[in-house]
Amino acid sequence: MLNVLPALTRKFTSANQTITAGGALTLAHSLGAMPTLVQLRLKCLTAEFGYSIGDEVITHAGRADGAERGINATPDATNVVIGFGTNANSISVLDKTTRAAAPITNANWALIVKAWA
Repeated sequence: MLNVLPALTRKFTSANQTITAGGALTLAHSLGAMPTLVQLRLKCLTAEFGYSIGDEVITHAGRADGAERGINATPDATNVVIGFGTNANSISVLDKTTRAAAPITNANWALIVKAWA
């Protein structure tokens, strides 16, 4: 039996958000329901680890290297609440060339949150 999912017809995209070690963001999404899908993207503002300005990296929630690095999203019917790891370099990405874990310089990147319902 084929399961048919409802179309995701409502979309939210945040402006660039500042990444702050140990910080949190509460973003009102105006979707009228809890999002079915949330995507977290890092947007490169200053070239780092092989990424160019404007490149976007879709992040994951895990810790890449055991330090207090990571990011998570907790959506509800009104907001998406974002939490950042407490390490000074809150998030790790994979170097674009070597694929080694690389802790970002927070100020060199912005967070963009997308959500669909």
